[in-house]
Amino acid sequence: MKTPAISEEELHAYADGQLPASRAGEIAAWLEQDPAHAAELQQVRAWRAQNRALHAHYDPVLEEALPPAWLLRCWQAAKNIAAVIRAQPPMPLMPPIARSGGATPPCCC
Repeated sequence: MKTPAISEEELHAYADGQLPASRAGEIAAWLEQDPAHAAELQQVRAWRAQNRALHAHYDPVLEEALPPAWLLRCWQAAKNIAAVIRAQPPMPLMPPIARSGGATPPCCC
C-alpha cells in the first residue's frame, strides 16, 4: 500500500500527536520503512524534543495565580466597554414598516 503524500504541516501534526491514530500509524510506518526518510524522521524527533523542552519550561506558568492588579484592569476595561455599549442607542432589528391607509405591507420573501 502506498502512503499518500505527507506535507510538512502533517509532519508537524504527527510530531505534536494531533493526527487520528490511523494516519499517525501510516506516517510512522512511512518514516521507519525507508532510510530515504531519515531526514524527516530526525526532524520529527527534533520537533518532539523541542516540544518537551517548551512544556518543561512554560507549563509551570499555567499554575501561577493571575496578578490581582491585572485582574482589576481587565474588570475595569470590561465595565468601560459595557458603559460605551449602553450609551449607544439600540439599533432596530428591522426598519419600521410604513403603514398607510390600512394596506398590507409588502412581503419580503
